[in-house]
Amino acid sequence: MRFINSEDQEFTAKPTDINRLIPWILGFCVLSGCYGQEPELICRVLVAASARDATQKSVDAFRRSKNPSERSKIVVVSGPSNGLSQQIMSGAPADIFISANPKWTDAIEAQSELAQEFMGNQLVLATHHLNNETIVESLSDLEDQTVRSIGIAAESVPLGDYAKQVIGQSTQLQNALTPKLVFAKDSTALVAWLENRETDFGFVYASDLNRSTSLTQALAIDPACHDPITYSIALLKNEKRDSSKLREQVYDWLRSEASMRIYERAGFVPMSEKPPMVSKPIE
Repeated sequence: MRFINSEDQEFTAKPTDINRLIPWILGFCVLSGCYGQEPELICRVLVAASARDATQKSVDAFRRSKNPSERSKIVVVSGPSNGLSQQIMSGAPADIFISANPKWTDAIEAQSELAQEFMGNQLVLATHHLNNETIVESLSDLEDQTVRSIGIAAESVPLGDYAKQVIGQSTQLQNALTPKLVFAKDSTALVAWLENRETDFGFVYASDLNRSTSLTQALAIDPACHDPITYSIALLKNEKRDSSKLREQVYDWLRSEASMRIYERAGFVPMSEKPPMVSKPIE
């Protein structure tokens, strides 16, 4: 390798000369940022589809309120609770899991540090606000021939489980409605069907109505007709301790009074008792 010295004379560097330069070159790279910025701290929040919008609003409020480091990144991923639970058990990266039924946080107990009840919801029968063809005053009115399809969430999705419990109250009702049922993968898909008038009626959460401008409540469902609707939240184990503080801060924020007001405005029902915080205050 050929170089120019301070007197503008050309010379050839020996391998031993180059070896002496390597530590200096590496040091200069570190100081000048050759290796890029510090790695991001990522907190991944996996959340039931029905709570996606409210959770994103809460995360946005966390950023504004707590002003985390610029290299801190919070990612919200939504889907059916059962599917997210299976992803976690399969090793998908996740730090916090919000499920629409505690059985799916129970299923990932081995991957969890903490799991607690979070909030509640209500089940309603919804329809498009332009649907005036059938007036529903009781579930038996859904047996009318003008009702061609009824949307519910798929099997093992909490929303679908609650709806099937309601329909299964009586054998007559179940036999009459079962041929009309169409199954959506989660609450988001079901709301889209109703908004596009692809199904006449659908069993959704009260919070789903809150986030839609085109749906209306056709019938309130008696909570005694199904299991209590309880969302749970889990703080998952994380081997990367550098992001531990961020995920604990987000976990505590999601359960804070400020965050619960966001969920309440979105149609969710706060739990009466709030578990203790797990993280240290942000300095």
